[in-house]
Amino acid sequence: MDEDVLQSVSGMAISELQLQPAVVNGFQRRQVKGESFPVLMPSEQGKVSGVLIRGLTSLALQRIQFFEGEEYQLQSISAEGMPDSHSRILKEGICSANYFADAQVYEIEDTDWSVQTWREHDKPNFMPQLMHYMTFFGALDASEANVHWQLPKE
Repeated sequence: MDEDVLQSVSGMAISELQLQPAVVNGFQRRQVKGESFPVLMPSEQGKVSGVLIRGLTSLALQRIQFFEGEEYQLQSISAEGMPDSHSRILKEGICSANYFADAQVYEIEDTDWSVQTWREHDKPNFMPQLMHYMTFFGALDASEANVHWQLPKE
């Protein structure tokens, strides 16, 4: 949901992608314990806002799968594209999309996760870690690269 993260992970400029606000019913976004990132959890009454991303190249998808690692698995989901005057895609309605589902590796807190709170508190430390981690794309697989998530000590 953060354009800087999307650009760094995918290796594509945001201007090359088509982004559209969307809503997914039946889920809630929860905080992963001890981490700054979220997970979607099933919830009968839940409703989660997000972004549909179109135009990703096969290389970009490989980069995203590397970043998500074994902790998340690509699965289908129904999303509702929302109209947005700033979006280049104004197609409303239900569509099939893919998302990275929790592979039940992490302990999940009973706390909602907010992208705005993440941007204010965690993004400044997260971005250098992300940039460092992505340098291992193509050289290591995700499980091997996980040991390099933390920045090296100076």
